[in-house]
Amino acid sequence: MRCAENPQSPQELAEEKRLAGILKTFVWVLFGVCMLVIVTSIIFSEWKLIAVTAAASALLIFPLALIRRACLQAASFVFMLCALFLITIIATAGQGIRDIAVVAFPIVFIFAGLTLDRKLFKICFGLALAAVSWLVIGEVFGVFSTVPFSGNLETWVLLSGEIVLLSIAALAVDVLATNMRKNLELARQEIIRRTQAEEKVGYLLAEKELLLKEVHHRIKNNMAGMISLLNLQARKQKDPAVIAVLEDAGQRMKSMGVLYSQLYQSPGFCELSLKNYLEKLIGDILKNQIEDKSIKVEMHIVDYILDAKRLQPLGIMVNELLTNIMKYAFTGKSEGIITVCATILDKVLLVSVADDGIGIPESQGFGKSSGFGLMLVQALAEQLSGKISIERGNGTKILLEFAV
Repeated sequence: MRCAENPQSPQELAEEKRLAGILKTFVWVLFGVCMLVIVTSIIFSEWKLIAVTAAASALLIFPLALIRRACLQAASFVFMLCALFLITIIATAGQGIRDIAVVAFPIVFIFAGLTLDRKLFKICFGLALAAVSWLVIGEVFGVFSTVPFSGNLETWVLLSGEIVLLSIAALAVDVLATNMRKNLELARQEIIRRTQAEEKVGYLLAEKELLLKEVHHRIKNNMAGMISLLNLQARKQKDPAVIAVLEDAGQRMKSMGVLYSQLYQSPGFCELSLKNYLEKLIGDILKNQIEDKSIKVEMHIVDYILDAKRLQPLGIMVNELLTNIMKYAFTGKSEGIITVCATILDKVLLVSVADDGIGIPESQGFGKSSGFGLMLVQALAEQLSGKISIERGNGTKILLEFAV
């Protein structure tokens, strides 16, 4: 317990505020006792006791002032002195060591043990022992207005027993208070350790998120640069086949760019909504559709969180399939429908890309085609440990399934 000038944690401030309230309550209780003693002394015309008690009650101004300054250790010590002084005076004016006021000594010890450090507690105990000794001496020499001291063995045993019991009570309170302080200190250190550990973990997580954000930002920028280089190279080519290859490569990189662009904006930088990712990707792909055809796209995609490790090959596959559909499926047709579905069934993600176009020839298929597109799709499906198949009839439907 320290004065308010010393820096403290919020927990220590709350604890000191609570102890200040308790100490203030004890001060006012002691003040009420003083007033009761003064009223009783007026009734019995004990003018000396009135004067001494009034002086003791006036001393209570000092612990109240110390409480206001948040010097609780000093306030508690001054309060103990006032309480010991008042108890001794009341017992001296009454029946000495046999006065009922002596019962308050153990209460003072308990309060002192819980609020003072060991050094100040020992001082209070020494003063209390001196007060008890004074009351015993007064009992022996007839200072008090009670039955004269008989001086027999029974009386000596009684007086000695009171001093011994008082010492044992003080020792017990000291041991109890010491253990409580040790436990409180250990608890405080544990709280500080955990708080520091949590702050360190929070700092490391924030640093990790910042690094991941920077990595995804750099990857996105690098991809944008490579896409620009491919587009520039395509513009300088005259061979349509070469131009198509470069444009397809650029489009595949765009599908990965969409992924990293969304990862850069996501909270964890590692997972994304399948629905948001595919809808954005499909929208970007279809911006390049043939202007003289009316192509309608229907999307039925489940809102499922998927990690980037699986989203990337899935995005490239969807990009490849949609690009092939736009190139070949609607040859000779002015309109058509593309349907993209993604559902979860028994922890298996089912993704289908279908069209109502002219259909894929029987000679074309996974394992049959020499084209790079279908070979890439099949390789990516194997990378996902999934299965991919083609359904023909009223167009073409590519079905992919893999465990999630």
